[in-house]
Amino acid sequence: MVADRLNDAAAGGATMCLPTGSTPRQAYAHLAAHGDLSGSTVFLLDEFVLPDDSPARCDSMLHRDLLNRMTHPPKRLETWDTNAPDLAAECARMEDAVNGVLDVAVLGIGTNGHLGLNEPGSPVASRSRVVELHQSTQAASTTYGSGPIPELGVTFGLADIMDASTVWLLATGTHKAAIIADALTGPIGIAIPASVLQDHPQLEVFLDPEAASRL
Repeated sequence: MVADRLNDAAAGGATMCLPTGSTPRQAYAHLAAHGDLSGSTVFLLDEFVLPDDSPARCDSMLHRDLLNRMTHPPKRLETWDTNAPDLAAECARMEDAVNGVLDVAVLGIGTNGHLGLNEPGSPVASRSRVVELHQSTQAASTTYGSGPIPELGVTFGLADIMDASTVWLLATGTHKAAIIADALTGPIGIAIPASVLQDHPQLEVFLDPEAASRL
């Protein structure tokens, strides 16, 4: 369903923000085999500050899981240059590139409730910026490939996400059930960044039965 919806959005010329990690892999596999993103502009949601050859980098995962397997990749792809001498300036460049126009923001959720790399405590008004990674996020990065563990990342902020016309939240597995329940039915606050999505007028949530088991 997610792959088909992304394909439809791309056919309409959508500007979209895509995540990486284990959650969207099955959707990306289907999209790579059957989809066409050539009408779309794709922004990478976030990135770890890691060497270019690290398999745990988000751009590496996006290419490995989706783009390198597509016959019709996006007409435009914007990723983060973490080798830039000024990371704050690189974040400003990405902010300018998106120019407030995201038709679809596709998101996963961390077990600590983060969206992108907006860790607990992130301001609701936050924009593209450099972030210090939570221990649980650092630990999760080790499942994406061997090498150094990132301490910093860059990400679109919560305000950028909330500005998107439509937001899709994806989660799979029992290990996401508790945080999904807290984020979607608990109080809204910066302790669980994903809780701010309760206020988004066009939020769609895609869960497997395990991730939805506490709702």
